Amino acid sequence: MNRFSVFLKSVALFMALAMLFALSACDRTADFTLAVSPTSASIGIGESIALTAKISGGKDIAVQWQSTDPAVAAVDQNGVVRGISAGQTQIRAVAQSVVAVCQVSVADNSGQSVFMPMLSAQLKVGDSITLNPVATGGDIVWQSSRPEVVSVTGGVVTGISAGIVSVFATVGGASAECRITVVEEGQTITLNLSKSQATVKQGQMLALTATPSNGESVTWLSSNPTAATINDSGVVSGISAGECIISAWIAKSSVQCKITVKDAQDTYLEGHTLVWSDEFTGDSLDTSKWGYMTGVQDIYGSSRGPIFWGNNEQQYYTQDAVSLSNGALAITATRREMENGRQFSSARICTRDKAFFTYGYFEARIKTPAQNGMWPAFWMLPQPTSPQNTSNKYGGWAANGEIDIMEARGRSKYYVDTTLHFGEGGRSTYNTSSTRLNSSTEEWHVYALDWRQNIISWVIDGLTVHTVNSDEWWSASDLSSPTAPFDVDFYILLNLAVGGNYDGGTMPNDDFVSASMYVDYVRVYSAD
Repeated sequence: MNRFSVFLKSVALFMALAMLFALSACDRTADFTLAVSPTSASIGIGESIALTAKISGGKDIAVQWQSTDPAVAAVDQNGVVRGISAGQTQIRAVAQSVVAVCQVSVADNSGQSVFMPMLSAQLKVGDSITLNPVATGGDIVWQSSRPEVVSVTGGVVTGISAGIVSVFATVGGASAECRITVVEEGQTITLNLSKSQATVKQGQMLALTATPSNGESVTWLSSNPTAATINDSGVVSGISAGECIISAWIAKSSVQCKITVKDAQDTYLEGHTLVWSDEFTGDSLDTSKWGYMTGVQDIYGSSRGPIFWGNNEQQYYTQDAVSLSNGALAITATRREMENGRQFSSARICTRDKAFFTYGYFEARIKTPAQNGMWPAFWMLPQPTSPQNTSNKYGGWAANGEIDIMEARGRSKYYVDTTLHFGEGGRSTYNTSSTRLNSSTEEWHVYALDWRQNIISWVIDGLTVHTVNSDEWWSASDLSSPTAPFDVDFYILLNLAVGGNYDGGTMPNDDFVSASMYVDYVRVYSAD
C-alpha cells in the first residue's frame, strides 16, 4: 500500500469519526426547554411587538433571535419584532441547539384604520339606517354577511327580511363591524334593563328579563359565547374578558343588550381607599403634588441623566407648556425657535419626592393628540433613596424597573401600549402589549394599573388588557428576589414627548404648530 492510499484512508476515517460525533451531538436531548410567547402574532408595516423567550431547567443560557425573512420582519436581540413589508415569516429564538418559533404575519395596513361608532342597531323590514364610520388610508368597502337579510350600499343599510347580520366596513387590512337586527312589524319585546348595556365579571351572573307583548316564550342568543353565555331563563354568565351582544327573540323580532365581561381580578376598587389624587380644579399646577422636569435631560440632585432623555427626543421641556382650565391639565407641545438643540417644546411633570407608592391601583382619565411625532405617556419610575443617590435599592435603569401605564404613537390614533421594563442595568428586557381602543385616543379614556406583589395588570376603560406575573419579571441586581424590582416605591410621571426612538424617529408634519395632551384627573387607591 503506497503512502497516498494510507493518507486517503486516514482522511476518510477522520471524516467518519467527525460525522459520528456530530450526529451523536445532535441526538443528545437538551437539559432545558425553551418557549416563545406569543407563538403567533399579526402586526402592520412599521408596527412592533415584543416576544419573550423563557428557559426552564437551565441557567446562564444565551438566546439569539433570528428572522427567516428579514425583508418581512426584523428582530433585534431583545426579541422586538418590527414589520418591514407585507408577508409572513418565522421569528426564531435559538438557545444552543434548541429552537422555539413565533409565526409572524405582517399586513400592509400602515395609515389604514376604520372606527365604527355604532356597534349594533335594530331596524324594521323595509327601513334603512346610515352607518358613518371614521376611516383613514383609503375608500371603504362595504359587505353584508347575509345579503338576504340586509343590503348595504355606501353605508346605507336596508332591512330585507328578519334576522341578525353583520355589516363590515373595510379599508385595506383594517375592518370594523356593526351588528344589525332586522325585525318585522307587529311584535315587540321590552328588555327590562335600565340601560341597553351591562357589565358582568368573569365567573359571575346577571339576570335579564324580556317581556313580550303577546306573552310568547323568549329565545336567548349570545353573539360571543366565549365571552358570555345565556340560559333559557335569561341568566348571563361571564366566561372570559370581552364583549358580546345578548339578543332576546320572539318569532322574528328581537331586542339586544351589550354585555362587557371584566376579568375576575378586576376587584381593585371594591373596599379600597383613595389615598392620593389631583383633580386639576385650580388655575395652576399644584407644586405640592407635582414637580417640573425641564431642559433636555434629567438633572436631579448631583446627577445628570442621558442627553435628550435617553430616547433622542426632539423637545426641550418647559414649565410654561403646562396649563389648567375647565378642571383639566393640558400639556402642550409647540414648534418654537431652536433652543437647547431642539425646535419643539413640551412638558414633563412627576411626583418624585412628593408622592410615591408600593402597590395600589393607579388611574387617570386622559385624551391625547393623534398627530405624527406625538408621544404621550402616563408612567412610573422608582423613587430614589435620596437626591445624592438617584437610583433605588436595585440600582440604575432598567434593573430598577419602569412601569408604562399608557403610551401612544400619535400616528396610530386607535392604539396604545402598556409595558413593563426590567432586567439588567443599561439594557431593558420588557413585556409589552398593544391595545386597540373603541374610539380615538383624542377622546377621553381611563387608563389604569392594578399593581400587586405578584401580579401587575393594565386596565383600559374598565377592561383588563394586559397582565404580567412576577415569575415573568426579574432584576439583575437581586436574582434571589421573586418580586424585584417591583416591590419598592415608584412615583408617577405625565409627559408629551416629540419624536424619539419609540416611534422610529417619526417627526411632526411640516405644518405642525402645536398639540395638547389633556388629563382630567389622576387617582391612587390603596392596595388592600
